[in-house]
Amino acid sequence: MLIAVYGLPRSGKTFLCNEVENNLNSVGKRCKHLKPSKMIKDISVLYTFKLPCVPQDEQIRIIDNIYEQLRLAEQEYPTVILDCHYAYPDKDKYKTPTPVYNQHFHEIYDKYYYMDTDVSLIMQRMKQTNGIKDNYDYTLNDLQRWKQFEILDLTEILHNINKKLNLLSGNNPIDQLLEVLQGSNI
Repeated sequence: MLIAVYGLPRSGKTFLCNEVENNLNSVGKRCKHLKPSKMIKDISVLYTFKLPCVPQDEQIRIIDNIYEQLRLAEQEYPTVILDCHYAYPDKDKYKTPTPVYNQHFHEIYDKYYYMDTDVSLIMQRMKQTNGIKDNYDYTLNDLQRWKQFEILDLTEILHNINKKLNLLSGNNPIDQLLEVLQGSNI
């Protein structure tokens, strides 16, 4: 089973995926946490997807390569959990989010979750860390619009392929996800 966990930078995706991996492995349910961005030699290729000059067939080739690696991992680990990005704001003054990948990328998973983390907590985490994703001057409103854009866009994409985006919110999204996964036949 391939499980995608989406969310804004600093929403807790990596922590959640690591905790789920550790918890499932500790009870004998083999799980592997992977990052699609680490499956490509040159991560900058992913961000070229935002440019109209990258041919569709090249995008599909890259996505198919990631998908093949995920399915190979799934042969060894019945549960493969990934922390994924959906969109990043452009550096323009409006900070309009633009999807990183084309729709084909978002069709490859079995289950979809979104870290619906409070934007004030995300803002606090962004101020405490440095990184390429955190170099913009975001406001709480920017982050809220970005999050809403991602949730609405992903919901629509998944609805069109008869799949559902599940929101992880509240005090313990790890328990929410573990409850679902431990209840399934993984």
